Amino acid sequence: MHTLEEELDRLLATPRQELRADLEYVARHRSLPGWARELADGDQGAAARLAQSIRDYHRIAVAPYWRGLASTIAADLAERARQLRDGGLEQVLSTLHPRMHWRPPHLEIDSPADLDFRLGGRGLLLAPSAFMSYVPCDPDEEQATDQPTLYYDVAGDGPPRALATGLYGPQGGLAALVGHSRAAVLEAIAEGASTSQLARRVGLSIASASEHATVLRRAGLVTTHRIGRTRHHSLTPLGAELLLHAAAS
Repeated sequence: MHTLEEELDRLLATPRQELRADLEYVARHRSLPGWARELADGDQGAAARLAQSIRDYHRIAVAPYWRGLASTIAADLAERARQLRDGGLEQVLSTLHPRMHWRPPHLEIDSPADLDFRLGGRGLLLAPSAFMSYVPCDPDEEQATDQPTLYYDVAGDGPPRALATGLYGPQGGLAALVGHSRAAVLEAIAEGASTSQLARRVGLSIASASEHATVLRRAGLVTTHRIGRTRHHSLTPLGAELLLHAAAS
């Protein structure tokens, strides 16, 4: 997973021609602020101000809720894997979002914009998002080579409760069910973790982290396998479903 600064470095390194083309596409669908022209012209000051604005937004709107965001997305991925295994692609596409409807061979998305996206045999990459659903590509680009991607909102029609309160906070329903520490361990395991990584993430001793993981494994919420001498923990479909329901409630 890339860090924020790595992604900002990629943004600042975007070739001017590519950046201008992207902004021209956006301008065809919505009005842009005045500084966007400076950005399109390659103004380094405008790019630096944009990067700092993203840092400020991340500090206020994302960083305080990152653990809840990451665990909710990880739980969704685990649930999609279960759906694909048990019900195939039809089940995955039928349950992506309340405003997305799978009517073979078309995936319809309720949107004010009347646009048709044709994959042209390139396939579709599904990516969970914690903020909104969108398709970041130009449907008019028949020769596009980028992988078509659909970002679907894991929150459905509203933000997960976990983003505001945490799954394992003092008032969290999951914490009331399994206890503060064990809920924190389950949430941390959503991203996949070895026992030592789990202990660092949650602030427990390795022995305590291992004990909590064992209890969760016996309850069918976690699976554990060895990679060399390391025990690696991940969610079972039941564990993923529990996290998702806790986030939405």
